[in-house]
Amino acid sequence: MFSRPNPNSPAAILTGWLAALCGGIIALALIAGGQGLGAILGGCRWIGLTLPLHQQTWALVNQPTLAFSTQGPAVGYWLGGMAACLLVAVLFVPLIPRPQGLTSELIAVQISWMASVLGLGWMALLDPWDGHLSRFLRLHDMSPVAAWLIPALGAWAALIPTLHLLALARGAQPQLSRSGRILTVVIHLVLPAFVWIAAGVFVVFRTGSTFHSSPLEGLGSFLVLWPPIVAAALPSVAALMMAWLAFPSPWVNHLEPVRLKTTALLLVTATVLVGLQLILGAPSGSGTCRGVLWAHADSRNNLRPWVTPTSILGAAVLPGVGDNGPGGE
Repeated sequence: MFSRPNPNSPAAILTGWLAALCGGIIALALIAGGQGLGAILGGCRWIGLTLPLHQQTWALVNQPTLAFSTQGPAVGYWLGGMAACLLVAVLFVPLIPRPQGLTSELIAVQISWMASVLGLGWMALLDPWDGHLSRFLRLHDMSPVAAWLIPALGAWAALIPTLHLLALARGAQPQLSRSGRILTVVIHLVLPAFVWIAAGVFVVFRTGSTFHSSPLEGLGSFLVLWPPIVAAALPSVAALMMAWLAFPSPWVNHLEPVRLKTTALLLVTATVLVGLQLILGAPSGSGTCRGVLWAHADSRNNLRPWVTPTSILGAAVLPGVGDNGPGGE
């Protein structure tokens, strides 16, 4: 039976939260995937990846030359992850075909939303020394202030899933008040974003990814983390402003309501994705995290010092001298 189910029902809220869990891990994978594809186009060989939440997500590659990171073909390597997140944030909701069901719509909303929050916010500014964006700007003698363009784009892109969510809500509740709209955005979007970023901050401090062996160094850690925290908060600010100012036309297509079977399947999917993220990026020591290699790493690999690689299929690791070593700057 098709109808206009309410996204603010308890079952829909639970489904949306599960979708947000999946969407966050998908956003991490998008960054590595976009960087990996950009690296392949630049002549690199993609050999592995690491998907941490507390460090910059990386596609691990063998680079064609020692000075690859400063050359024109490296643009996709440095910016491919953010380009992938921007495309998903903008295009996933309006263009990706999906079943006619509220569950499918909530999944689309959360994938788009998390691409903005994590991909274009938190991760874009997480590492001011060795992150994709910060390193690209430094290698090309550009102002670090330009890095804030990406979170600004993320805040703009976040309006797309926000408007879609409000349209779904209006389809079921035509007279939803302004406070109801804001509450809808808080429950479905702001709260999952807060949980994801709070988890990232917790892991950073828990693992010693930044300096905090003393109270003064702990303050230094906070100063390092405030840019990604603010960047990740910008989509929520934009979404709340949109909920305050506008109530889009109702979603007129009839949708299948949330079913126990689809929610259970989403729960299984979320469990699998969490397991994969832990395999590919869980903390493995003080400030380090796991990475996986599926091919041999030669002497021009880009493995970061904080990556503890796990080799599969007999892959080997050689000392890296790519953009992370003498040839990087």
